Amino acid sequence: MLLSSRRRTNEPRHGSASWLRRSGLSTLVAVALGVFAGAAQAQSPCPSQSIHPEIYRWELDAQGKGVYLCRAKDGYGNFKHITVQVVDLAAGAKMRIMSEVAPGSPIGTSETLFVKRTAQEWYNWIKLGNATVPPIAQLFSVTSGSFTMPTAAATAHLSFAEKKWGIITTTGNDPVCYYMDDGSSAKRMFGLSDPRAAGQQFAAIRPFDVACQAGATPVNNAFSGYFDALVGFHPLYGDATRRTNRSFIGSKRKDGAWAEGKDQDVVYLLTSTTPTSPMPALTLNEAHKILANDFGAQWTVQLAGGGDAQYFHQGFEDPSPNKVPVPEVLVVYQAP
Repeated sequence: MLLSSRRRTNEPRHGSASWLRRSGLSTLVAVALGVFAGAAQAQSPCPSQSIHPEIYRWELDAQGKGVYLCRAKDGYGNFKHITVQVVDLAAGAKMRIMSEVAPGSPIGTSETLFVKRTAQEWYNWIKLGNATVPPIAQLFSVTSGSFTMPTAAATAHLSFAEKKWGIITTTGNDPVCYYMDDGSSAKRMFGLSDPRAAGQQFAAIRPFDVACQAGATPVNNAFSGYFDALVGFHPLYGDATRRTNRSFIGSKRKDGAWAEGKDQDVVYLLTSTTPTSPMPALTLNEAHKILANDFGAQWTVQLAGGGDAQYFHQGFEDPSPNKVPVPEVLVVYQAP
């Protein structure tokens, strides 16, 4: 069951405050409300403040069991079009990487084609029974995935490698080699353990050492140990000054220990679908710092931005007017 934290509050009737004062209950009510508000704030997974100067605080906007959607608010109480989903794998939430190979397309090559849908269309496609693990009843949200190489209107290549259901679906279609200034690969991978396994699921963000387009063997070696996996960029790779809509993943260990390998148990999904006003879209560093500083992510990875950046969860769709269909999404499921 999804729960919304949105509330409408009504102004008190004229004279109600005077009645409380006369009845001697004003102090008691004020204390009770303060205790309640403090307890609610302490339990919220959304940060009370932000490193970003245009974000005054984060507010819990929707939640399910082990999953939360935090939305940015400015100092005037207006929602900004920046959200961070908190996926608590340690609490039993699950994630999948979802795509659909186009009919007749080869699987596991650089030329594999994938069907494209908007986030809402992917959500509806799953609800229709096209993906049943984890159970459809636990479906919480769908968020856009990694980079693509556009082709025909209904299909696209994925730029980088993908593993789904334990199988390499594509080795990636982008022939360019990507390096950081120090000569290391500019790519990072996000991996997930099998959601069907006993116990909790684990996630990983780590360097993806295959900097150039490669065949199935090196890709399979890099993805070894993961059930689902995708590849994005180092969070700071690219034009540092450009502002655009962003899609980022972050992760950490819930106990605060350094997370590497498959032992990360909290995942963050940042989506920025901000128009040019009233708040400009994010730079790479701003998106990274929101996850790292506001939410405490130990690792982050940059996914496709611009019109590709989008998400949908039951009862709410991001307001971006320029969404385009995408061939890969991250699917979040609440705990049973």
